[in-house]
Amino acid sequence: MPSILDGMLTENLMRKDFTVSERVAIYQAIKTEIGSRKGQRTDLGLRDKCPEVEPGERTDDFAAKRAGLGNRKTADRAEQVVSGGVSKLVEAMDSGEISVSAAAEIAGLPKKQQKEVLDGGCDHGKLVARQVRAYKQQNRYQEQVNGHQEIAGSVAPRLKWTVTGSQRVVRCDLLIVDPPYGILDEVDWEPADIEQFTREWASKWAKCEADFVVVFFSQRHMWDGRRWLDESLAGYEFQQMLVWHAPNNKAPKSRKWLKQTWEPIFLYRRTGSDRMIHDHGSWWTGELHDFDCHVAPVPQTTYSGHKLKQHPCQKPVSAMKWLINAMSKPGEKVVSLFSGVSPCGIAALQLGREYHGIEKDQKLREIAQTRMEAFGTPERRVSPLRKLKLNSVVEGDCLELIPLLANQSIHCVVTSPPYGEQKKEYYPGVPERLYPEFTARWMELLRSKLTEDASVLIVIDTTVDRGVVSDYVLQTQLLLRDHGWKQHRTLFWHKPDTYPLGHKGWPRHCYEEILWFSKTDKPFCDPMANGTPRERLTVSGYAYSQWSAGTEKENAVARMGDVLTVPINESEKGIPHPAKFPAAVPEALIKTFCPPKGCVLDPFCGSGTTLLAARQLGRTFYGFDLLAEYVALARDRLANKRNGKAARNVV
Repeated sequence: MPSILDGMLTENLMRKDFTVSERVAIYQAIKTEIGSRKGQRTDLGLRDKCPEVEPGERTDDFAAKRAGLGNRKTADRAEQVVSGGVSKLVEAMDSGEISVSAAAEIAGLPKKQQKEVLDGGCDHGKLVARQVRAYKQQNRYQEQVNGHQEIAGSVAPRLKWTVTGSQRVVRCDLLIVDPPYGILDEVDWEPADIEQFTREWASKWAKCEADFVVVFFSQRHMWDGRRWLDESLAGYEFQQMLVWHAPNNKAPKSRKWLKQTWEPIFLYRRTGSDRMIHDHGSWWTGELHDFDCHVAPVPQTTYSGHKLKQHPCQKPVSAMKWLINAMSKPGEKVVSLFSGVSPCGIAALQLGREYHGIEKDQKLREIAQTRMEAFGTPERRVSPLRKLKLNSVVEGDCLELIPLLANQSIHCVVTSPPYGEQKKEYYPGVPERLYPEFTARWMELLRSKLTEDASVLIVIDTTVDRGVVSDYVLQTQLLLRDHGWKQHRTLFWHKPDTYPLGHKGWPRHCYEEILWFSKTDKPFCDPMANGTPRERLTVSGYAYSQWSAGTEKENAVARMGDVLTVPINESEKGIPHPAKFPAAVPEALIKTFCPPKGCVLDPFCGSGTTLLAARQLGRTFYGFDLLAEYVALARDRLANKRNGKAARNVV
């Protein structure tokens, strides 16, 4: 790359007297001179522009090294600081008072908070990224708590509930106990004698007359605890042990132990009670089920809403809803002993139960009251007579919502269901052994809602276990065929910048499948709608051509291929969803498989990217999702992007 710029670089880089921000300007200038190739390898037709590069080297890595920034990641961070940081932040980075990575973390904050950090929001010395992340996390936590207080009082009308310090026994229909059980050393409320403590509360509360008593306990004291409860809960019989599995629980830290990711839950039935376990909820996909094991992550300080951790032993609301739904009916009274910040109370109110929480710590009672007022709004069940509003995002199970769609109203389905249980710490998954039946069920509900030439496009990926590819995707395809669905040629989403995960001795996995099904062998498809303009089209050596009947054609459009090349990096930044895809993927599919002014459905809409694409392309839409936080996220994105532009065409 011989140029005046190159000469200046050679001279000044030897002196190494550039500041970081000056090196950013050099980095940008080199990239401009090379040309915008999005990091494409420089041995593929670019050697004439930059002969100094090594074969296979990325252009942005080459530019970063030439500018003295080391690598493209450091260069991109420094660039972020220069473009988004306040002047004081850029000066601090240039002077070496703060590392580039820490400066990039700060540059992602609003300008007011940037100044607060630089003026003493973090420990001083040389600021590092870890300190800044801790500061941001603390700020985010406080914002969440403040937000809870702002929306507190939204339960209207207020159901019958209370959180009290009184320890008197209350008659109830269901008693849920989450007692101290000897696993924390750093708190003052752990009992000195756990056996005596357990026997005392169990003997006292055996008089509550509930049909069921549910007790959370620890693995450490599980066998002794079961014996203590058997002997102390007079008038109750042990029925079975349930399990709460928390996939994000990593204790203990010792390498001598396997990680403990579950806790036992003892279920006792009042002697003589013939009360049945109920399953008022949806199939096996949601929080409400009648299985003996429930999967839900431990609340964390980085989570939002009622999942925000505000107690060292806080249980997820999801687990409480599972228990309350199965063992009580709407309107009945649920009592929670040692209620903490009342995840049980939130669950009880959401399910329309009365609630009585007992917690001796006044500060925890105050937090519990705020949380219940903020998140204890009763869930609105979908009425069988309710009509879904067009261009809406609806919270609920697709198995309950799909039947509410009008017949023959959907022209195209573009969706990405949970990939088995790969992301179960973020949203409910479906075990791979159940996945084919699960897919067949929602597809069968969908059949009458589709137009005759509609397509269903499912973005999905397989898993690999000890070198062997799982067959759940294959079994799903075969079962759908058995159910009468026509399967067409599979498309592929090629992700050229995917993470280099998996076995290092194998090729890097960089694609996902897009399964294509319909009710007919001639579904609607317009491959030109997302085609690629060409100055000249011809098919040499062939007598017939789809485009030009074997003759050369100028200024034409080539059909879209069945491989969509879309980098992951094109996904919108700052969207808190673990499995979002770039808008270019659903846009390409909607252009091709949904007629103009048609209606698009995404029954697993997540952050709403498919819905945004549909609206930007002039189609109507429906979006469903099981989790309220993602429904709110999708609605917010739709509200804030009414003037957004469609993504680029992909080939």
